[in-house]
Amino acid sequence: MCSKNEYVYLKRKSRQHGTVGRKRPNGPSTKSAQQASIGGYCCAVQATPRPYVKGYYAGLVGKCRKKHKIMPPAINGPAEFERVFRAQQNCLEFYPLFLVLLWTAGWFFSPELAAIIGLCYMYARHMYFHGYAESAQGRLPGFHVCLVTLFFLMALGAAGITNRALDEYLDFNLLKKIRRLF
Repeated sequence: MCSKNEYVYLKRKSRQHGTVGRKRPNGPSTKSAQQASIGGYCCAVQATPRPYVKGYYAGLVGKCRKKHKIMPPAINGPAEFERVFRAQQNCLEFYPLFLVLLWTAGWFFSPELAAIIGLCYMYARHMYFHGYAESAQGRLPGFHVCLVTLFFLMALGAAGITNRALDEYLDFNLLKKIRRLF
């Protein structure tokens, strides 16, 4: 759903040009605002489980603390505890980057594609966490998949922003031209 300011802007512009619901020569239609709203919804649905996953990882760290009798705020202990703690911290450190890239790719490129890649990222983080809990080398497959998914989200976001700028300032929509080829 678009914000009140966007809605007022779109309504005012459509009255000026007499193009309610149709594509104006230079700017978005109300239909594209609805599509953007749906895009935000797809990314929100994908990002919603993330706090629960973070809670799950924190719970595993808590269980490991109890198992090895390590009281907070201590972060040193047996190698098993340090790996689990470090895996959880690494997941927390990557979370803001993931969210920014997810929302950028979803808003400017394709919400459905961004949500699918976001789910791949969540699975890769799961692989990373459990691989790291087993051994330090076990984290590498999950980490590589995480990097690839983050790269794809970054590329989609950059392509979407570039396309939006070209469409806005040069009236050249590259994505529509590419879609016509296929």
